[in-house]
Amino acid sequence: MSHRPIEPREWSEFLHGFSRRHDGWLISVAVQRQAGERRYVARDVPLRGVVAEPDGDTGSMLIFTGATTPHAAHFVKRPVSLAVEETAEGAEAELTIADRSGARTIIEFRSPMRPELVDGVA
Repeated sequence: MSHRPIEPREWSEFLHGFSRRHDGWLISVAVQRQAGERRYVARDVPLRGVVAEPDGDTGSMLIFTGATTPHAAHFVKRPVSLAVEETAEGAEAELTIADRSGARTIIEFRSPMRPELVDGVA
């Protein structure tokens, strides 16, 4: 897998496209603190979108999941970095958001593949 960081000035645009490409795809959301293991806050739920809400040092990112409205939301306060992990075939496999405390929120796809190979199935 390759690690591709996303520049802060590109977060909103990247996340808008990422959310459109992967709407309805099954994901798991995990939080990993500096010292250790991943704690899952959601497993095998449909992705509805990821949004950046920049506000200087107090911004946040929101991960919306769920099959019905209202959707569940996971908040990442004070994000400092955003990166995507891609498979050798170029499919987005994980999205990692690091926050100011050093914790990482990881969105993992159940079945990573390039969106053009899905053929309308979501």
